Amino acid sequence: MGEYLLSLVGVSVFLALISYLSYPSAMGKTAKFASLILLIYTVASPLPALLDGITDYKDAPSFQLPDTDLSDTYGEVVHEAFDRGIEIYVIDKYGASENDITVESFGFDFELMRAELITVTLSGKAIVLDYRDIERSVGGLGLGECEVYIKFG
Repeated sequence: MGEYLLSLVGVSVFLALISYLSYPSAMGKTAKFASLILLIYTVASPLPALLDGITDYKDAPSFQLPDTDLSDTYGEVVHEAFDRGIEIYVIDKYGASENDITVESFGFDFELMRAELITVTLSGKAIVLDYRDIERSVGGLGLGECEVYIKFG
């Protein structure tokens, strides 16, 4: 690119010198016209290389998304994360063991991030927790109606 700019400046200086030295006559007009053509050629000469670069860019690899509908996959992942989040909430709030709490949600709505019904199953040492308080606490989150089940054995 530096070579092009150097040649452009050189041609411009050369043409300016010819214009300065030419007299106002028919020959002067011819010299100015010829210098104009030379200047246009010098400025336009890198255009083919520039256009080749553009076509190379146009042929660059493209990425296509799969044709399958990913909303079901995302919905499943979000549904699992929803259940896991409520499970962690109950474990943190009530100090239960992770093995003693199971959360399932039914009628999960991906857009509203709500479920029609959230069931919390207590087992093991968690059966001594206050199930009514858990129902009120999880139901109060506004994520859906909560029912707590106790599993013996």
